[in-house]
Amino acid sequence: MTASRSARSPRFGVLLVVLAGMAGSTGCSGNTETSSDATPIAPGALHSALDANGDVDWNAVAAACQTLYDVATVSETEAYFACGEHGLLHLTPDGIDPWNPGAGIYYVKAASASDVRAITCHDVYHRGLLGGWSKEGTVGDQTSGCATTLGTGGGGWFSGVWHPVPGYGELWRLEGGKWVGQTSKYNFGLDGAFFKLAVIGKNEAIVPVTSPSGFVVHAKFDPFDKWKVVNQTRLGGEAVWRASDTRAVYVSSGFDGIFSSKGNDVYTQEWDPAQGVVLEIWGRSGREIYAVGRQGLFASSKGDGKWTETRMANGAELEFIWPWNGKVVVADRYNMYPAPPQP
Repeated sequence: MTASRSARSPRFGVLLVVLAGMAGSTGCSGNTETSSDATPIAPGALHSALDANGDVDWNAVAAACQTLYDVATVSETEAYFACGEHGLLHLTPDGIDPWNPGAGIYYVKAASASDVRAITCHDVYHRGLLGGWSKEGTVGDQTSGCATTLGTGGGGWFSGVWHPVPGYGELWRLEGGKWVGQTSKYNFGLDGAFFKLAVIGKNEAIVPVTSPSGFVVHAKFDPFDKWKVVNQTRLGGEAVWRASDTRAVYVSSGFDGIFSSKGNDVYTQEWDPAQGVVLEIWGRSGREIYAVGRQGLFASSKGDGKWTETRMANGAELEFIWPWNGKVVVADRYNMYPAPPQP
């Protein structure tokens, strides 16, 4: 498990905030990130996030969030930001609308504008057609730790949950409106933690597993109420993304770069950056794909197996990518930036 992924757990996130407050700035794996001292904005009213030109001021959004844990986009002009103990920010052209259930928000994903979910440590909240948030259920139990990821796709919803027993993570799934732990329903050796998910449907997911060796599991839920392993490949589990149009799957295998599968569970290496590790992969489609990572790494591909690489000048440890109004935005834990131009 890498240090950057461990920081995704709420217990580690709180520690990062405390250390940042003590030292005035904090580094993660040697980068130059700095934590904002701004006071989180109060809920109950929209707050402007536009600059003088009418564009989003990403410095203002980052200052309001303070520590970023997850991002979900509904469209090119609507996004949610999970900001840990500072709650959730909902960004639209009208401004920032903050919300906090009191326990912080660490993961958020959106299937549509009327189907958004956010997780505290254990509690799952849903925002539906009528707007407003309501508690939907919990993931994990008294013996498990906090959630480590949230994923959606093809009508399915899954969550990974950290477990105090070393090497044992838990997978939870939304079944008939209830969150149900899958531990008793699978037996395919998930001896690690889940920080990323590529959800294909209600009964199918690709799960990178962070363990000493690391591997990627493609699993389906069969009619007999059991999980079946379709494929298990020895790869790292830093990031995974699936293109819904081409069905291609992209996985970051740590220092070995990006591997892809054309939907057949056969993975081949596409690109290995000269420096840094890919921490996130995302695309608008299978013909427009982006990757970010350590040492300011930013790269793009047209889905043809070729990647164009550039670097952020500040060497930031980039972990997030999202679209906004036809452009691409990237972020580390404490700062948000317009994506660098490609050569």
